[in-house]
Formats: sequence, structure tokens, C-alpha cells
Amino acid sequence: MAIVGEQGHFYGFFSATYGEWADGSRIVFASTYTGALFQWQQKVGDSLWQSAVPMFTGHNRAVTDLDWQCSGGSVLATVSRDMTCRLFIREDAKSIPKWTEAGRPQVHGHEIFASKFVERNGLKLATAAEEKAIRLFDAPRTFLDILGPTIYSSLLGTQNGGKDRAKGASRMALSLTNQPIYDSVVTTSRSRVQDAKQESKSGELGGEKDGRIPFRTEAMLQQDTLWPESEQLFAHSNNLHCLASHSLDSGSFILASASVAKSRREAAIQLWIVKDSAYEWGTLNGHELTVTDMRFNQFQEGCTDRMFLLSVSRDRSWIVWDLSMQRMMTRKKSAHSRMILACAWLDWKRGLVATGGRDKCVHLWGISNFPESSPEAQHELLRTWRFSGAVTAMDARVIGSTQNVLIVGLENGALHALLVDVEPPFEATEILLPSNAKHGRAVTCVRFQPGPEGVFASSSEDSSVLVAHLRCS
Repeated sequence: MAIVGEQGHFYGFFSATYGEWADGSRIVFASTYTGALFQWQQKVGDSLWQSAVPMFTGHNRAVTDLDWQCSGGSVLATVSRDMTCRLFIREDAKSIPKWTEAGRPQVHGHEIFASKFVERNGLKLATAAEEKAIRLFDAPRTFLDILGPTIYSSLLGTQNGGKDRAKGASRMALSLTNQPIYDSVVTTSRSRVQDAKQESKSGELGGEKDGRIPFRTEAMLQQDTLWPESEQLFAHSNNLHCLASHSLDSGSFILASASVAKSRREAAIQLWIVKDSAYEWGTLNGHELTVTDMRFNQFQEGCTDRMFLLSVSRDRSWIVWDLSMQRMMTRKKSAHSRMILACAWLDWKRGLVATGGRDKCVHLWGISNFPESSPEAQHELLRTWRFSGAVTAMDARVIGSTQNVLIVGLENGALHALLVDVEPPFEATEILLPSNAKHGRAVTCVRFQPGPEGVFASSSEDSSVLVAHLRCS
């Protein structure tokens, strides 16, 4: 038993096991050095073993970031130090939702540190890896075919910003760029073979008639579900570290990027506007070392929308930026005794922000007269909560007029949920999470799913992704 063809060079087997079922059928499981799982089956009465049987999939190294599709949150994007970006699709089964890996937009040559959707329906993706360029990817038609019966039935057109949407993507050996594959007539024999192969695979990649998302083999995910790369964005002198994105009412997205930094110039935050294409919108200078986390906040004031950005850094400072004027609204230096690693808007209307750091503390800060605060607005420390380990990730969501939920992820893998009063004295009550709602190593990201369900996802250095439903009532 083996993997033959062009996929063979991706794998080297590490272990295998053989078993027999009660009905007499036989099965072989195998794992590779890259963490992929394969299986072969031989049913009763068959003389041949069936190959290319789908198996469980998942990252095999630390998961560094995740993001939800903005419209409904039916798609979850994850990136990892295993150099892949993966898309998981929610399928609402009769009992509980199931999550299936439906594609790998990027199989890279470097560790990937951040990924953000920059299109409401999840058809455009930005990633940041161990390099200086942000890469933008557009969903191909094969991906739309997969999701058409369940999610994107109204989006199956071939147009993408006035251009033909690519049918798929391919990546040549030793290349880091996903090249689009179109329906146009090709000239070389190699291109004809590649196009014919992609056409044959498209049928396998399509969604099933009953609307369910079928499982895919490792080989198909590795090569046949790539997204074509549409653009590369350059603005940083060092390798990228984190991204943040937010949907604008105009249909475009604002994207913020930050890189590894040892000086004020290198620590600048770059702003981009992304729609059909991307362009630079501004630069924010204020931090002295690497920016570790960023969160957007959009406040509607009458007929005017005001945009704010909260950023934290290894220099132990946090800054709230007024993006309408592209200026610093307020800054707190030496906010923690050690570096700050995570932040969240606990209440985006009242100007309550939470920061967490290596000192095992979460601080709750209040910005006076928000959002009317003038430059260098006053702020004060309202509350502090101490945990058993360094705070490495957090997120918050509004659940009522006087209470919000704050999820805190720690370096030891623990997850804590706090029900916080957003009015004085800002008391917090911990929500008891199930015993299996934890990770084995540091939590790298926590994000609530868009919508009212209270679902959140967390990722960890132990290569796992956890999706949980938090019920506060």
C-alpha cells in the first residue's frame, strides 16, 4: 500500500496498524511524518483494497490564529506553524453541529502566524506568515461549488470584482505563490494535462446533493482545494506578526498589520482598505516594540461612523487609536508589569477595554467620555483579575445591557469565562466551563462567532482547535 502519483513526495509514513471488523472487513490506518492520517479498506468479498478513503484531519503543529467568516460565522479559518491555512465548515446535523475541513487555501513554505477574512461572505482571505508580505486569496469556483447547496447558493456566479473567478489554483514545486486556473484554452501539453486533472477533481470536490459537506482525503485537501493568490501587500521591513480586520458599511474591509519590531519605526501599524483590490490607508506610530494584538471597534454616532483600534505591545503599553482622524486617542504606558499579549473591547459603547499579559493579570480600563474623548483622553484602571498563568488570548461579547462575557486563555492551556458587570463596581462572576474545555499548552487565540448563539473558538500551541457553545442564562 502506498501513495502514488504527484502527491507521493509530500509524505513519508511513520507508523501503521491493521485491524478487522466484526463483519470480516479489514482496514489499515497509517500516519505520516507530517501528521496526516490515511486509511485503506477491504470489504468482505472484495479482492482489492480500497484506497483514498477520507480520514480525520487537523493541524499537526501549533495553531497560531483563527477567524470567523463575518456573515453568519459558518466558516472557520485556522493557520498554523505547520505552514497550512485550513477552512472548516459547519454542518448542522440532527444532534450537534459537525465541523468538516473543506479546503486548504494556502499550503506554504513558511510558518503562518495570522489569518483574517476580508470579505463578508468569506470569499477573500488575508494571511501573514514568516515573511514581509501579506498575501490575499480569492475563493475559486470549486470552493463555491462545495458550499453552494448549504451556504453560498446565491453566490455561485463566476464574477469576482468584474473579473472571471478562477476555477481553482495550483502551486509549482519550490514556489510560494498559488497560481489561478481558468477555463481558457491552454497551449502546452503540461497545462492541458493539469487542466484536465483539475476538471476531473472538480466533480469530486463538489457538494453532495443532500447539502452535506463530504469528507476529503489528505491528498485532495493538500493540492486540489488551494485558493488562487490575488495580491501581495508590502509595507513592513520585518516579518509579519499579527493581523486584524473589520467590515465597513461600504462593503469593503479595513485591515491592520504589524510586524516583529525592536524600534518605534518597525512597530508601526499599517492600515489597508480591501475590496476588489487593496491600497494603503495610513500608518500608526506609537509603540516601541512588537504589537501583539489588535482589535477594531466601530461606533455609530448619528449618521456618522467612527472607527477605533485598540492595540497592545511587548513594550507593556496599550493605545486606542481614533481612525477617523488617524491619531492617538489615549495611551497607557507601563500598563502591566510584564509584556501585554492580548486585548479586547469589553464594552465598545462605554469605552471599556481589557488587557492581559505575562504578569498573569487582566486589567479593565475605562476611557473617560468615550467616544467624545479628545486627544490624550483620560483613562483609569477599574478592576484587576489575577489568574494561574500568563494571559495569552482573550475575547469579549455583549450579552445584555449591564453584563458582558470575557473569555480568557492562559499559557497553561486553561480557559476562563467571566460574566462582568459593565457598570460600577465592575464585579465579575466566573462561569463554570466543562472539564474538557481546555488545551494542553498555551492558548494562542480566542474568538466569538458572529451571531447570538454564544459560540466561541480557541486555538492552542498543542495543535488543537476547540469550538464551544457558552450558555450564560
